[in-house]
Amino acid sequence: MRPKAVRPFSDQRRRRVCLRLLGLLLMALAAPAFEVAAEAMVAVAVAEPQAGQHPPQGGAGILIASHDDVVLGLSLIEAIAGDSPTLILTRGRRVQATVLQRGAQTGAVLFSIPSLSDLPTLPQLAAAPPLAATVWTMGNPFAAQASDGWPAISRGIISGHYVIPADEPPMRGRLGAELSQYRGPVFETTAAINDGNQGGPLLDDAGRVVALVSLGLARPRRVGTAIPIADILADLDLELPLASADSDIDPINAALLAAAREAASATVLVAMQRPRGPGNPPAPPRPAPLDDRTPPYLRRSREQAWGRYHHAMQLFYTDQAIPALVIDAEQGLLLTAASNLHGDAEHGLVLLDPPASPLVCQVHARHQLLDLALLKSDGPLPLTAAALNPDPGLQSGDPVAVIGRHRDSDDLTLTTGLISATQRRRHQSVHALHQTDALVNYASLGAPVVDLADGIVAITVHHGPHYPWGINAGVGMLVDSATILAVLPELVDGNTVTRHDIVGLGVQLDRDGTVTRVIPNLGAAAAGILPGDRIRSLDGRPVGEPADISRLLVGRQAQDRVQVGLERDDDTLILEVTLEIFDGR
Repeated sequence: MRPKAVRPFSDQRRRRVCLRLLGLLLMALAAPAFEVAAEAMVAVAVAEPQAGQHPPQGGAGILIASHDDVVLGLSLIEAIAGDSPTLILTRGRRVQATVLQRGAQTGAVLFSIPSLSDLPTLPQLAAAPPLAATVWTMGNPFAAQASDGWPAISRGIISGHYVIPADEPPMRGRLGAELSQYRGPVFETTAAINDGNQGGPLLDDAGRVVALVSLGLARPRRVGTAIPIADILADLDLELPLASADSDIDPINAALLAAAREAASATVLVAMQRPRGPGNPPAPPRPAPLDDRTPPYLRRSREQAWGRYHHAMQLFYTDQAIPALVIDAEQGLLLTAASNLHGDAEHGLVLLDPPASPLVCQVHARHQLLDLALLKSDGPLPLTAAALNPDPGLQSGDPVAVIGRHRDSDDLTLTTGLISATQRRRHQSVHALHQTDALVNYASLGAPVVDLADGIVAITVHHGPHYPWGINAGVGMLVDSATILAVLPELVDGNTVTRHDIVGLGVQLDRDGTVTRVIPNLGAAAAGILPGDRIRSLDGRPVGEPADISRLLVGRQAQDRVQVGLERDDDTLILEVTLEIFDGR
């Protein structure tokens, strides 16, 4: 077995490690910034569920000011629907609140509660944090505060600033319930948001309230959002002081953001024409009605059926513009993920910024195994070509950022994470994929990935309803930049790659491992394997079916040698076979 090559500890690698250690050190030294806000948190009490029904989660709010003999707080109509809600403070105290005002644009709710003898220190309010800044969600998900007397928190970053457009179709939750009616400016965050967070605060790293968490989502991205506190105050005509935005960013995220901004200059949106509409796969059948007439013995099964139905509907493609990477500006060549070409998309428009006459583009070639598509525009692109790192050397644990674009934003979007696995193969292929836990969605499918070194190290591929992992599931597949550079010349020549090159023995097998064909001039033929031989082991490991051989050969290289144990008539043989690359179709 060939020993694995050890990559030298280069200056580039040393820089990555130092930045990672610095970020972990700062995180460890930082005091919990959310303790003040936690004391001012409130949860919305809800009625007890009926037997067999899902427990309602309520929502959350935050106390923000003391006025005369009352304490004022903010929430959203998503959390507080009535005029006299019961609120649960920390440590289980319950108070009756009065709704004073509702916002017309944001759905904000201003409420009051009786003045407290032990009034907690109230959090400050702050302006918009920058992209990649650390933020926290705090709320009542799964009735955390209502049950345990203390809110649940989650840490993430600001991953985007944009507007949810007025015509955005609703995102639906349990049993198809509409999650939010809000349409307007939002901060997107990778911090966890669940039912029960709505109306609660989004905090910056100094513990200041920068937004109220909403269950509204931008359909192409499906990442949690929050409504800026400045818009909340303006909607309610409240004059409360706003501190300046905290521009401090974790050093790792700051380095990733700097690399992302450079890569974003080579990233553009393309609106594809889809003759078959959005290209959604056939929808699951609509379940039987679930209403007051549903018999009790059918209620649970129908609830589950409706849950599966709405979950499947959320995974379908949308007709959003897709990100693409400029490979050659003069020739008008753009690279994206072939998964973006659903709905029989072959032509599209390159959306330039500032708005100009869009350039028509068409699909030039595809690499089906790697899920790559090369597009070609009708003219030169007034953009910068991407700088692909020829030797990315990605390893598990390396910090990376996935770049995206949102049509209703002038800025990029950014989700961060780690390389969570390398050498992933969906087939016994010469090409391997990498995996990241950074969130990947339709708005970042086919978009560049950067690390702490210079240049672009990968693009995102293999996402959509046809894959077992869902979008934003923490399973993002990447084609690294070295692989892209290796296959790019054939795509530039206009050749669509459909072949399935593998490193293997050079045989075809039936289901029980019997050789049905020996491919001439390859390793098996040279070693003397014959049709009718039954392969029973590989390097001493048992083989029961062809899939066993594929698994045992994953990661092997051409010219590696393996010991093949086989049965021929009544004899048992062990032959040494040199692995070679061949068309595995």
